[in-house]
Amino acid sequence: MSTRLIYIFRISILGLATLIAVISALIVTARAIVSSPANLLTRDSIAGTSVVIKNVRVFDGKSSVLRDAHAIIVGSGIIEQIYWSSDGFPSAHKGKAIDGNGQVLMPGLIDFHAHLGFSDGRPPWAAKGPTLINVAGQREAFIYAGVTTVVEGSVNPMAAFEKRPKISPNVFAATRMLTALEGHPIPMIREFLPRPMSEWSADMMALQVSSIDAQTDEIRNLAREPGHHIKVIFDRSIPWGAPRLSPSALEAIIKLAHAEGKLVYVHIGSSEEALIAARAGADVLMHPPFVDKINDETLSALAEIGAPVVTTAQIWQWLSRGVNQSPPLTQLEKRLSTEKALEAREADWRTEIANYNSATFTPEYLARVESFEHNLEHNLKRLYAAGVPLIAGTDTGLPGLTPGASLLFELGMLQDYGIPANVILQMATSRPGALLSSSGPKLGIVQEGARADLILVDGNPLSNIRYLENVSLIMVSGEIFRRR
Repeated sequence: MSTRLIYIFRISILGLATLIAVISALIVTARAIVSSPANLLTRDSIAGTSVVIKNVRVFDGKSSVLRDAHAIIVGSGIIEQIYWSSDGFPSAHKGKAIDGNGQVLMPGLIDFHAHLGFSDGRPPWAAKGPTLINVAGQREAFIYAGVTTVVEGSVNPMAAFEKRPKISPNVFAATRMLTALEGHPIPMIREFLPRPMSEWSADMMALQVSSIDAQTDEIRNLAREPGHHIKVIFDRSIPWGAPRLSPSALEAIIKLAHAEGKLVYVHIGSSEEALIAARAGADVLMHPPFVDKINDETLSALAEIGAPVVTTAQIWQWLSRGVNQSPPLTQLEKRLSTEKALEAREADWRTEIANYNSATFTPEYLARVESFEHNLEHNLKRLYAAGVPLIAGTDTGLPGLTPGASLLFELGMLQDYGIPANVILQMATSRPGALLSSSGPKLGIVQEGARADLILVDGNPLSNIRYLENVSLIMVSGEIFRRR
């Protein structure tokens, strides 16, 4: 080999080694950002430790009244024994003892619609270019707010960079979404991310379906992917007039997924789409209708079918809330928001929106948001009055929403809608818990043999749901955390 060729070869090897080193450094940096602890919590015990919580009033997840308890004994992540005030209680018990001081012990909260790693809550005009999200911080924020279980609405796009989490709520993971070719959320991904990152992200987030017959095997394989459920997009409103699956395609997808033992949660926009999805066998509707106001016939049919609907009351309020700075951020939202999200929330949104050039969220589209907000509130109230099962969820990952804090804000909105506090608490505990724990230890209730996902609250949330902001202790699978 000539001296010149050897030189070129050495330079090529050196260049390749440099490239590998740069890529490795970028990955290490990304992992550090995504997995950086937020230091919101302190650990007060180790999983598996036996714990006795004394002197508490118990909301069990279902009742409309509190019940006094001498003690709750937890071991191996399970509620082992409950000693009610009418029961005797052994004077000696090995393990960590906690005095509840008469506070309310209740199931940890469940957010049935959230997107880990999707965004930090900034509006789209403030998030310029690709952003690495601190997922470890989001996990801590949920627990800090008393949210011990999260149901994902999409795969976590930061999962490839996230180290194994040291602190996390229970997460019921989604597979990739199923959507029509170029349907939601593909246009949004293409707008917010440059090529080729947008194409990679679109493929990672969703399987686009153009033909059921041609893609039956792909759909079956997706249903076999790890994950608790599949979310299917059946909505032509984001962006307005977006491509959408046909009703027959939706029904075929649900049948294929169910045949593989996979639950199907369906994102809808209109009341017609809600009814079509419910009739097709959707296990959960991930939003109330917001495109239009639900009519009596559709409402009656939805009540008869009984498919649960996730509340997501604030998915459109974020825009008016940011523009008007009202209602103001709660203290919990301020505590759990990132610095960049807080900075974006304090900006002049009217000016920002006027200068925002978007192919997806055009001025004409943003003008529809006010009607979406009003329609959703109207429909939620009607769904509740008609007896349609409602479960609490936020769609955290959207602009203006904050992990953990937004669920408490959501529950406060439901209380303002006139829904009784005991029903709202059921929406955030026992109702979703029943859907998520068809086998194994029960979730979302306080009873012997149930999972030890618990919170201790200073104040009675049955009298005012906003007492939930006063959480003094959080237990996830028997492991105790306290706020810093």
